[in-house]
Amino acid sequence: MAATDSYQFPVQGAANQISGWITSATTSNPITGGLTALAATISKDNGSFVSTTNAPVEIGTTGSFYVLLTSTECTCSTALVTVTASNSNAVYARFRLVFVAQDVNKLLKLNLNKQISGGTTIVTYENDNSTTAFTQQVSVTGTDQTGTFTRSAPY
Repeated sequence: MAATDSYQFPVQGAANQISGWITSATTSNPITGGLTALAATISKDNGSFVSTTNAPVEIGTTGSFYVLLTSTECTCSTALVTVTASNSNAVYARFRLVFVAQDVNKLLKLNLNKQISGGTTIVTYENDNSTTAFTQQVSVTGTDQTGTFTRSAPY
């Protein structure tokens, strides 16, 4: 999965990547120094758990990992992914994914790209279509991207 293929949200029917960390039950900190026997399982739409096609990969020896889910594994509405390690006191990581349709994600990605390309203000309204819920301002100077997010009352 190339960086250009990545999505902001889990996309139905597309390869997706998730990441997280394995923590110690005694310290609640990530287990460093190397995770052993990393494994991942997935349950699609509340079905039985099966092993993922790709095994989790530890990032260095930080206790952090990523898992590449195949497009076939993501042909569902929801998925539950569990990542385990056999280290002493290791606490498993569990993710609940709710997939968006590819067309919805394309619109979100286009909006994000438009927002980043020039500097703009996006206003999101309440259900009445006139009361401002929040505004987001993004500006780009060279390669720096800055922004502010403002919520309106009563949030």
